[in-house]
Amino acid sequence: MEQGIGRRYLLGCCIALVALANPVGVPLAGDDKKALEVARQLVIDAGYEPVMAGDLKAAQIFDSYTPFHTTGMSASEVRRLLVEKPAPIFTK
Repeated sequence: MEQGIGRRYLLGCCIALVALANPVGVPLAGDDKKALEVARQLVIDAGYEPVMAGDLKAAQIFDSYTPFHTTGMSASEVRRLLVEKPAPIFTK
């Protein structure tokens, strides 16, 4: 039993290190610089990495029904997709 607990602890530490090396990215967009700074700090305080996407119009790129939505992808993956501008998964 002791060995199982040790393995789980080690696995948890490894997962934590991977999360530190590749934090989840949260795309942010807006026209109000003060509001963006507040949102940016909230994302950091929550343990994620803010990825600035541009003005408010840019938010449609990562709206619901896009590959960005609730995926938990890393900040580098978010940056890559912001450049690629993928199409929505579902059409309305």
